[in-house]
Amino acid sequence: MPQPKTLKICSRFEFAKKKDSDYNRIMEEKINIKKVVDYWFDSAEDNYQTARYLLKGERYPDCLFFCHLMIEKILKALVVKETKTHAP
Repeated sequence: MPQPKTLKICSRFEFAKKKDSDYNRIMEEKINIKKVVDYWFDSAEDNYQTARYLLKGERYPDCLFFCHLMIEKILKALVVKETKTHAP
C-alpha cells in the first residue's frame, strides 16, 4: 500500500528542519573575523581587477557585472566586520 502524501510532506519537512538546525549550528560557531573579512575583500579586489580589464576591452555589460560582484562582496565584508557573524 503506498504511503499517503501527507506523510511524505511531513518527512520532507522534518528533513528540512534538521538541515536548518545543522546550518544554524555551523553559523553560530566561533569564526575568525579577520580571516573572513580578508577573504571577502580579497575576492572583491579580484573582481575589481577583472572589471578594469573588461572596461579597457570595452566589454561594458561584463564589466558592470563584475562591479556588482565587487560591491556585494565589500558589503559582505562590512557585515561580517560589524556583526561578527557570517554574511548572509
